[in-house]
Amino acid sequence: LNNLSAGLHEVNAYYPGDENYTNKSSSDKFIIDQATPTIIINATPAKVGDNATINITVSGNATGNVTIYVDGQRTIVNHTVSLNVTDLASGNHNVVVFYKGDQNYTSNINSTSLRIFKDSSDLIVVADPESVVVGKNTTITVTSVNVTSGNVIIEVNGINYTVALNNGVAKLNVTLPAGDYTAKAYFLGDDKYNASTNTSNVFHVINKTVAWVNITADK
Repeated sequence: LNNLSAGLHEVNAYYPGDENYTNKSSSDKFIIDQATPTIIINATPAKVGDNATINITVSGNATGNVTIYVDGQRTIVNHTVSLNVTDLASGNHNVVVFYKGDQNYTSNINSTSLRIFKDSSDLIVVADPESVVVGKNTTITVTSVNVTSGNVIIEVNGINYTVALNNGVAKLNVTLPAGDYTAKAYFLGDDKYNASTNTSNVFHVINKTVAWVNITADK
């Protein structure tokens, strides 16, 4: 017998008899126990600010709802579902799924961890022009791959300058004595992006060329 629900069932048998045997009937009862369902949780890692998807499946033909707790916050959903979770901070978050059961399946619980990670903040640092004379500006341009606002620190010749990112770009003009230099940029990180650092190309500041004029007086 297939597709019997859990619970008490009665079976009846009847033999109508023949020329040698009388008729006979009999009955009995049996119990089909509830099955224990398997709860499958697939929590896909996501970046801070993005939707994190939690896929849940309760095995078999289980019916009803499941209750999902993400860091203790409760959501009730259908037993086969994709749940999008937003506004989670970076780190590992506890996901607990509880199925209360139905006529054929017992209650069950399962848990997993959902990882939310910070995005990269890679920096590109360019000094331009690569060669200037003393008294002229060199422009240090810092471009972030992902970060559009906030501050970067630009270190030039032992001095730190805090410069704001505008649409992912920060610019600093410096006037330096003669010498060879590099600029180093730092993003210190925040709740959404990792810290990063990078160094510019070498640039040069040279002394002004002195023009000599040789004057000879006729005798």
